[in-house]
Amino acid sequence: MANIIIGTLIALVAIRTFLSAGVLSPDRIGFRPVPYAVGAIVLAGVVGALIYALAGFPTSDPVVFLNGFAQVFPTSVAEVFVCWAAIGMVSESLAQPAGKYLALVTGIVTATVFFGVYHVAHSPPFNTPMMIAFLMLPGLATSIFYFAVREIYSTIVFQNHMGTLGVLQSVDPAALARPNPGAIALALALVAVLTAADYLLIRRRSAGRGQA
Repeated sequence: MANIIIGTLIALVAIRTFLSAGVLSPDRIGFRPVPYAVGAIVLAGVVGALIYALAGFPTSDPVVFLNGFAQVFPTSVAEVFVCWAAIGMVSESLAQPAGKYLALVTGIVTATVFFGVYHVAHSPPFNTPMMIAFLMLPGLATSIFYFAVREIYSTIVFQNHMGTLGVLQSVDPAALARPNPGAIALALALVAVLTAADYLLIRRRSAGRGQA
């Protein structure tokens, strides 16, 4: 619930504030047209699956993978909105006077570092200093994907693949062998909340300003 309320809804309100102030634009943050978003999500799924395969398939059981994916999803959504859509994009925007490429590097590095720091609030073993430093590696991969594609939902899918991989490598797969209706229902509910919040807080507001 903290991830949904603080990491997602409050982060979206903050992003709307940045949009209203003219600091950022919807497209630049990653709120792209539906056809672009669908293509980017497919790309994220393919790249995420390739990374999962290169990691040696921690599990081939679809139920275990689904449970892990659903369990990680609320955290991944919050991480993407806080670390990349808010902190990373604002950092890049503020660094624009120094040049396009330096601003891009600033956004990537800032988002990656904050992704590591974000895990201080996580449960063991993900909140230990060594693990926080290690997690900056998948964080860097997500940063590169986000700033290359600049689409929010595909970045969530990509990041969730990274998070699921990490969880499945850290826990006994037998613990996830039975369907977890609660985790799956929460993930689906979050998709609905996120879609509604996106429309009400970002897209409709941006469309209204465009008409004005």
